[in-house]
Amino acid sequence: MYLIRSLITISFFSMLTTACAQDLSEHRWQDRLIIILAEDAANPAFLQQIADLKQDQTALQERRLLVYQVLPNRYRQGLDSNTSWANSAILFEQFSTVQVPFQVLLIGLDGGVKLRQQTPVNGDAIFDLIDTMPMRRAEMRRKKG
Repeated sequence: MYLIRSLITISFFSMLTTACAQDLSEHRWQDRLIIILAEDAANPAFLQQIADLKQDQTALQERRLLVYQVLPNRYRQGLDSNTSWANSAILFEQFSTVQVPFQVLLIGLDGGVKLRQQTPVNGDAIFDLIDTMPMRRAEMRRKKG
């Protein structure tokens, strides 16, 4: 009986962990993503990148850009410092491919990594890069027409 109860408890926590894990595939073909990775929330580059992106929320919305702040054991979506963190190491493990204290990634609508940099990227540089992409150019043509 103890063994069965233990197995049920382990199964429950495994399902809970899987359910809480963030699957970014839901954004494919819907949103572009900026993933801001840091080993510590007090990292100056991390804070600078967030502050820079906060400067132009309209440009983020126009380009269907969502931001994920990702630390080793937690993440949150958006730029608001009042948003609560979700506990999960999956995003950090998935996107932190090198041992550096900071990275910023741009993920395109197709789910591909379009930019990976180890220093903060000016928002205008990100917007300019996106605006050269074929899907974004088609979006802009549809918006004009």
